[in-house]
Amino acid sequence: MKSDPPRAYFAAVAFAILDVATTAVTPDGAIRAVMGQQLRLETCPQELKPFMTELVAIGSTVRETEAEDNADAIKIISRGGEPPEPRMERTKKVLENGIGSSRRRRDGVDGGNLSRRSLQGRAVTISNRINALALGMTRLKAFRDRQSDVFSVLAGLGS
Repeated sequence: MKSDPPRAYFAAVAFAILDVATTAVTPDGAIRAVMGQQLRLETCPQELKPFMTELVAIGSTVRETEAEDNADAIKIISRGGEPPEPRMERTKKVLENGIGSSRRRRDGVDGGNLSRRSLQGRAVTISNRINALALGMTRLKAFRDRQSDVFSVLAGLGS
């Protein structure tokens, strides 16, 4: 937060998108909002429909990815192996630290082949989709009008 506030802010937006996509998107494509409200595409303002459509699609992709990772992990464990790091964990690392982070450990040592399959794989693809949505959302006037308030809250959390 202190060393690179704009990057931290953008990462916070990306993580908020991931959180909403994974916790608030319903199987029928609605978004659970405050006080039990459900936001639906047909009631969404026209200029925001592409954002909602992508948010719902990201939620669906994340659920599919997690289900595939769980099925793969069960197969690997049943054969006595150790499953790889889940793709959503790698996605979170990419969102937080950038694309090269999926190969570097926190101590700076190159992780070698441990996560190489994700460099051009699904974790990076999901990260790119989330980042593209975050970029589009941060360009919205309503978002820009409120970003200083949000950023001051984030800065307060980081200190």
